Amino acid sequence: MKFTKIAGIECSRIILGTGKYGGAVDEKAAFELMDAYIGAGGNVIDTAEVYGDWFPGAEKSPSEKCVGRYLKQRGKSGLVIFTKGAHYRAKDPARASRVRPECIREDIGKSLNNLFIDCIDFYWLHRDDPAYPVEPIMDALFDAQDQGVISRIGASNWSLERIEEANRYAAACGRTGFEATQTGYAYMKNYVQMGMNKDPDTTMLYFDERRDTAYCTEHQFPVVAYSSQANGYITKYLSGKGLPEKVARSYDYPMNRMRAKRAGKVALELGCSPEAVGLAYLFTRPFPVCAIIGPRNLEQLRSTLEAADLELSDEQKTFLERDE
Repeated sequence: MKFTKIAGIECSRIILGTGKYGGAVDEKAAFELMDAYIGAGGNVIDTAEVYGDWFPGAEKSPSEKCVGRYLKQRGKSGLVIFTKGAHYRAKDPARASRVRPECIREDIGKSLNNLFIDCIDFYWLHRDDPAYPVEPIMDALFDAQDQGVISRIGASNWSLERIEEANRYAAACGRTGFEATQTGYAYMKNYVQMGMNKDPDTTMLYFDERRDTAYCTEHQFPVVAYSSQANGYITKYLSGKGLPEKVARSYDYPMNRMRAKRAGKVALELGCSPEAVGLAYLFTRPFPVCAIIGPRNLEQLRSTLEAADLELSDEQKTFLERDE
């Protein structure tokens, strides 16, 4: 599996996401997925303090706790753990912001306990609150670093403008600020990126090619892409069997239909899955990109991992980029 350097860490460019663990993926299946992913050369597991809290009857933080039990049994050697905090409470209808120093401290403590580790390799703020100043937020993260409980820091669902503001403050303090962004990014474009935001959770942000590419290229700022497979849109569309309502609402637009067909054609040329082509496209960007995947079973994992070492030619890349 090929690797991308993020904040000095060699990260497999395909990252195993665990958002379904403790709910749609039970612990036995989760352990099998983590074993297979690591066996294939993957070294980054992505989780969050809030993951799985929305599943009926689930324990608190079921994803982190599942990953933690895995680490306790199998060991952490060679693995890089990403986790996130300061998300609003999953069952809070008001979605009250928790991007506050006290919440950051609380969530870091919970994550350490859930994961059975002493230090989090890469800690991400899961949400932003643009109305709140960056200084106390960053100070809380610096305090945690000084205590040795987190190592590097990143921002998930933060605009690049806010990240830059936070990093200017960090530099003035003689510190290293956010070293990567975790944002929605896929070969397919969803309704937000198409200018039709139908999501009631407006705190989720997605990569904007026109707005964000120049900054990430100039600064070689790493992007860790979530929703990197667009809920399996390519495979579902090409199957001709119809789309689930959520997938159709999010991704079924004329541009994506053309893109899916192009991915299918390139997949035939390369002898791989169309989903692998969609992921491989992300790795052609002029800045570092890693992609988080969320397979539910071993078959989905194995077909996706085809993208780990897949190389697109310049002609294939240009063909995939066409939108007419």
